[in-house]
Amino acid sequence: MGAEIRDVHAAVLRGQERDAAFAEQARRYPGFADYQRRTERIIPVIALTPTTGPGPAANQA
Repeated sequence: MGAEIRDVHAAVLRGQERDAAFAEQARRYPGFADYQRRTERIIPVIALTPTTGPGPAANQA
């Protein structure tokens, strides 16, 4: 978030974990839930977990 550059692991959330993360995002940003209501597809939710320390991406800034 912000200007920090880090290497991360990305994982697609599924089931209850996805639903809980989506609900929290919709609570913070009400327009987020509106977008889901306007489509028939399930909007993917991706969890980003920082890897240890700054990685190669930090050198590309």
